[in-house]
Amino acid sequence: VPVVSLATDRELIELQTPGLRVTGVGRRLDPKGTLDFILTLQPNTTDVFVVAGGEGARYFEALARRELRGYEGKVAFTYLIDVPFSDLLVRVANVPPRAAIMYLAGTGDGSGPRVWGSIALAQIVDRAYAPVYGSLASQMDHGIVGGSVHDTNIAAREAAEITLRLLRGESITNIPVQDSRTVVTMANWPALRRWGLSESRLPPGTIVLRREPSLWIRYRWEAITALALLAAQAFTIVALFLQRARRKSSEDRNTAILRAIPDLMFLQTSSGVYVDYHAHSTSELAAPPSF
Repeated sequence: VPVVSLATDRELIELQTPGLRVTGVGRRLDPKGTLDFILTLQPNTTDVFVVAGGEGARYFEALARRELRGYEGKVAFTYLIDVPFSDLLVRVANVPPRAAIMYLAGTGDGSGPRVWGSIALAQIVDRAYAPVYGSLASQMDHGIVGGSVHDTNIAAREAAEITLRLLRGESITNIPVQDSRTVVTMANWPALRRWGLSESRLPPGTIVLRREPSLWIRYRWEAITALALLAAQAFTIVALFLQRARRKSSEDRNTAILRAIPDLMFLQTSSGVYVDYHAHSTSELAAPPSF
């Protein structure tokens, strides 16, 4: 039956399955795009360490050397290929300043067939003395800064389209292995923060993952409620001050009117208690005010 390959480089599919009924979507790694991404974020980079291990490591090394040849002389490349994992952790922890690490792939190391993959990548990111960049979108889950990466979600849809064509009866001979159109530029917001890399330097169109929402976005309804309460309180306070000012103005006006009247006037409660008076002099009173 026809076989549809996914998440393997096109060259590897064609090399390993000659004469077989195999088609599919060839994964495309983009070391050159990732290096451009590195130099955009870290323009002062002097050293780049390229990491690959396990099955296909030499293929990945050859791919990287071929694509990065034009940058020799601009940065120094060190290829850590099939290095025993314990030694690799020591190497990445002791890279020089102004360095970057490009992680291509890893399914083992030079000491045996042990699979390290995602667990190893997380340890490399944790121990590294420099930012780690990758080649696959799935590596974003393990703390890399980002890069020009292969997005397997898009590749899966492309492989599904080929599968449907085969199920509808189309001959596999009419469907050669095709290059995936899945290379996208991604960045990991927490990793940018960790290494002090400016988001403003990211290439246009970069997909930024795990960006923490701003305080406004996270608490906007609480903030709107608080602002509304503060506005209502401020309005009430201003209204009270205006009312007090109007009342004082009215009292001052009434006092001025009373002072202009020569007659004695008294303010008395309904029970006959005097509570206030108006006179030009206390001598006009039959009894002092204190009485």
